[in-house]
Amino acid sequence: MPNGQFYAEAHHIKPLGKGHHGEDRADNIIIVCPSCHAKLDYLVMAIDLKQIKHHAPAEHTIHPAFVDYHNALVKKAYRKK
Repeated sequence: MPNGQFYAEAHHIKPLGKGHHGEDRADNIIIVCPSCHAKLDYLVMAIDLKQIKHHAPAEHTIHPAFVDYHNALVKKAYRKK
């Protein structure tokens, strides 16, 4: 941010719109930095659930089906190149 403060953004792992029909629920959301959020949105970064579990609070669970959906989109995007 211009004032030097750090901040994070919420990313829906399975997108809500654009035909994806993701759900707006806690187990479909990860908190990331703005740079990683852009990488996730543009499908240039896969999600490693083991890394998320390592860094996430114990009470926050991520549904593996949402991660699988995102990672399948990443693989599909790379096949198109």
